Amino acid sequence: MKSRDSMVRLKSFQVTEKRRQLQQLQMMMAEFERMSKELEHQITLEEKKSGITDRNHFAYPTFAKAARQRADNLQVSIRELKVQEESAELALEEAEAEFAKASALEERDGGNARPGLTKSGGIIDGNVIIWGGAAVPGPISVFLVVVNVCDSGSASRVNEEYPATRGGVPPGP
Repeated sequence: MKSRDSMVRLKSFQVTEKRRQLQQLQMMMAEFERMSKELEHQITLEEKKSGITDRNHFAYPTFAKAARQRADNLQVSIRELKVQEESAELALEEAEAEFAKASALEERDGGNARPGLTKSGGIIDGNVIIWGGAAVPGPISVFLVVVNVCDSGSASRVNEEYPATRGGVPPGP
């Protein structure tokens, strides 16, 4: 089903986009935190240099006042970004749920007996593979390459030959 396949790809793209947006928000918050800490360090140095730590003192350093204002503004921005992050997390969860539903529908429909594409580009329809416009009739075999990946990260390659079946699905055990 072409429309379901398109829907699965669309939902997959939406999930990827939501994750990217969430990561971008997290990176911005981390950068703002770093900038705020750097400003606080500069304020501390300026206050030690002048010997005045009272913000309301008439001789309080101008640089420290400006840096303090910037640091406060960054903290406000961080709080606002946290709210956006929470809504982005909810949107990501919704997108993942929609993707899971679309994938389940596609998987359910994928088990039906219907013509389909092989992984290498041929079209399987019954016992005929149409390859580049030419039909190859009769009992044919499909060569599958299966790669098993273990938890340790190593991979083993298993090659098996199956008779072609409707939909390109190998027979059960």
